[in-house]
Amino acid sequence: MCIRALAAPKEDPHVAKQAESGVEEEAYEDLEVSGIKADDEEGLGRCVKLTVTNNTDEIARNVEITATGDFEIVDEYGDKDKTQLEMTLSCWSPGYGTGGTIAYLMPGENEVVLLAEKGDGTVASYTPDNGDEQKFGLEDASDIEIETGGWEQLEQNYDILTPEECDLTIDIAPDGKLSGTITNNTEDRWRKAEVFLRAEDGNGGPGGALLKMASDDLRTSFSYADVYAEYVKPGATVDLVSEVGARSEAPRAEAIYVLVEKDV
Repeated sequence: MCIRALAAPKEDPHVAKQAESGVEEEAYEDLEVSGIKADDEEGLGRCVKLTVTNNTDEIARNVEITATGDFEIVDEYGDKDKTQLEMTLSCWSPGYGTGGTIAYLMPGENEVVLLAEKGDGTVASYTPDNGDEQKFGLEDASDIEIETGGWEQLEQNYDILTPEECDLTIDIAPDGKLSGTITNNTEDRWRKAEVFLRAEDGNGGPGGALLKMASDDLRTSFSYADVYAEYVKPGATVDLVSEVGARSEAPRAEAIYVLVEKDV
């Protein structure tokens, strides 16, 4: 899916406000991470849950994240030791630059779920100089840290809506084809509304969906289909256009959010 809502990346998430008097006020972070917790979630398995608070008035897009954890490794001498390794995680939500990023963060608190990017559950690895590669899953990690990095501002002529806000309906046929409708409940004309889907198995997780889509990469769950509508007037309900790729046959496809390009 191609999203054209581009803006210059914000390299530094730290912002300091300065009063008119010239006295610098207390510094704050644009994006604050809290409540990091590794947990077992039904359907998802081991995952990392956290809250990211967007302290700006802007929708943050393509937010870079770095995840690390402590793992017990075996070193070159055969001794056990603990070391910090970077983990390869993906956000359980579709969007631009899915791997290693959070697609969108609304102003205020955002609940985020991170999963192992690979279907085999590997999140980190370590290879000593004279030994074999050691692979680790989320269950092996302790003292997990998540940091946000650069991000971009969603342009003013775009907006993020929930499926409920636009009375979205999605039906998936046995052959994998999608159909549905969307309603423009806003006062703006929509040049385009893109529906972002997540392919899931029967338990609401990625496992079975990935197997049926012939991939062990979590991001494949977000490549199920291009679903959109174009040129929708306020108050109008229209049929969705669906372009399903060759990776079809997920048991179900869940609509997560709608990216609207307003005609202003």
